[in-house]
Amino acid sequence: MFSNIFSKYKFASLDQIGRIMMFLFFLIVLILNLDLNNQNLFVGVDGNWQYSLKYFLFQDQKLGVDVFFTYGPLATYLYPGPIVTTSFFLSILPEIFVSLLFAFVFFLLYKITKFCFRSIILLLPFVVFLSKSDFNFFVIDTLVYLILFLLIVAIDKKNVEINYISVFFYSLFSAILLLFKFNLGIAFFTLGSLLIFLNLLESKKKLLLLFLEYLFSFCIFLLGFFYLTTGSFDILNFIFKSFSVSSLYKEYMSLNDQTLFEYVLNFILVLGFLFGFIFLRKINYAPYLLLCYFAFLYGWIRNDQHILPTLILILLIICYFIYTNLEKSKLFIIKNRTIKINVCLILALGLIIVLQMRLLFFSINLFRPDLNLNFFSLPFWKIQSGLENTQKNLQSQSEQIPRSIRKIIKKNKKCLMVLPNKSIIPVALNTCQIHLINLQLYSSYLADSDMLNRDVLKEKYPHVRILLHDEVIDYRLFFSETPMFAESIIKNFEIDKFDDGYLLLKPKYKKWHDISCNISNSSQYNLVRYKFDRSFLDNIRTFFYKGSEIYIESIDKNTNSHLVNRTYYSQLEKGIIVKPFLRDLSDFYQYLKTKNKSKSSEDFKIIYKDRGLLSNIKKEFLDCK
Repeated sequence: MFSNIFSKYKFASLDQIGRIMMFLFFLIVLILNLDLNNQNLFVGVDGNWQYSLKYFLFQDQKLGVDVFFTYGPLATYLYPGPIVTTSFFLSILPEIFVSLLFAFVFFLLYKITKFCFRSIILLLPFVVFLSKSDFNFFVIDTLVYLILFLLIVAIDKKNVEINYISVFFYSLFSAILLLFKFNLGIAFFTLGSLLIFLNLLESKKKLLLLFLEYLFSFCIFLLGFFYLTTGSFDILNFIFKSFSVSSLYKEYMSLNDQTLFEYVLNFILVLGFLFGFIFLRKINYAPYLLLCYFAFLYGWIRNDQHILPTLILILLIICYFIYTNLEKSKLFIIKNRTIKINVCLILALGLIIVLQMRLLFFSINLFRPDLNLNFFSLPFWKIQSGLENTQKNLQSQSEQIPRSIRKIIKKNKKCLMVLPNKSIIPVALNTCQIHLINLQLYSSYLADSDMLNRDVLKEKYPHVRILLHDEVIDYRLFFSETPMFAESIIKNFEIDKFDDGYLLLKPKYKKWHDISCNISNSSQYNLVRYKFDRSFLDNIRTFFYKGSEIYIESIDKNTNSHLVNRTYYSQLEKGIIVKPFLRDLSDFYQYLKTKNKSKSSEDFKIIYKDRGLLSNIKKEFLDCK
């Protein structure tokens, strides 16, 4: 099918060229990804939590003990976010972490391929690491998924042996990942356990010893790192809270507003996972299937850049399939292969084209990368320059706060809690900060987040103020994540200042007043909870993918227009505030100001996209005072 253009060269020489190319590419990728994070910290939600992760170094509250997020306490040290300190070691620690991840990937590639000339096809997925794009946000997640796939292949092909040394390093890496980002740690730990168990079944004594070593080492590393980063041994609370946040993330962050074209592309690309079942032994199907499941959930929960790590993993799987079917002696001649392999190769090339089409949605061109040269503009050793950029961003954020509100905050010198998302404002204003239990309101997924947020606020009351800004994400209702917490604020705080989209609240009393809720059978109620039975099909779909979409449709009486907001199963179970009915900060301000202009429950209705998946839907009306 293709002419053998390489026949005049000696294969040993070609392999040497391959090794040189792989080594040079590794250096280029590494260099272009070692630069100080120089982003605008306050664009959208992400910049705020990224800075907050790093700034826990200087605060009394500790990530993983007092505050729980999708990231753990090691993220404070290892996340490649903005520079918050002049310490050279702390500033380059994230770059060392990223470098080790790249080194791990290329080490596994070497173990599998020995960097033969054919292996250069495996470089195609790594082109994304050269590009200027939003992909920089997903570098670590992508590297971990690539490591997991290459580890499965290396063990499957017996290029990497499962022994006492390798198991020691697996447990170390699993513990680090779990305390860095919980879902990545869970993925690595469970896949590592499966690989050890399935590949050592024939030697039960060795299996028992290595598995016990894996569990024991993992627990020791986990507890040790947790104590070093938090000063606490309460690792179980961290695990339970992080597991709840990670599991509910799937529900709260599921956005299904994809076009038909995107759905078709995504469906086609899922077929790329099937190639792994061709070149892997059956004994390793289970860990590979689990990896595909983790990657599928990570990528398709949201219709945004979160799909990039999944796309790159699929691309590497396809490229490895092509690599395994390129003859060393006849690199591009496939006419002697079976029809089945020829068809699969053609499908693989077609999927690469589809992948490129999907990547173009995010301005990534595999065949013409837009090189990221931040290394030369802000290399990792220019710590002072990175810190100055951070300070400029903080100053910019401070200036965005209306002067009248800044003046009150600085004069009173009370601690500040910011809602819903701009968690870095207290740092910008150089004032004491109180974090929400889940760092930002949009991530308050825990069932007890209402109570925990209330307790944090109650402990500091009345030496605390609340600053609210007008921002909701994913078309949610304002304060919808924590309705009882909102009722507590309504009862215990009053307006201090409202100016240019910012609302400052001050304590209303000298002592905190708890709220109590009673079931109401009259028209006096301000909270509606929903109870329902979910069908078996919906439970299955939610476990493997995500649940059906639910919306709240309301009528704006001023314009008589229909407005639609997103809601979720667990949110309906917590309850919807109906007095006041909070679409945005303006509704909240008007209610606090007038105390009598609010909408009743008849002004909205719940819309179920797949109504047949729910049954026995009941409302419970509560009067909370």
